[in-house]
Amino acid sequence: MRRIPHESEIVGITVVFTHEWPSVVRLVELIKQARPDLRIILGGEHITSMPEFCLMTSEADYLVIGEGEECVVDLLEALDAGDPLDGIEGIAFR
Repeated sequence: MRRIPHESEIVGITVVFTHEWPSVVRLVELIKQARPDLRIILGGEHITSMPEFCLMTSEADYLVIGEGEECVVDLLEALDAGDPLDGIEGIAFR
């Protein structure tokens, strides 16, 4: 976790292939153990194909589903402003 700058508030991880999922789950666990204050966003093809499974089997805080370039900006702006997330299309969260 030394590679995550101390001032970071959010970490984003892309999961392209399903075979990467166990490693990503472990990475998220390690990040949460070391830095429980960090919010974790996952995106990518694997997340898009199985969002419910990904929320159930990981400690990720938010998922970006589909093309994430625009909705991740909306998500970050809403988090920064403390706005509700319900109206943001293309995300899943706890």
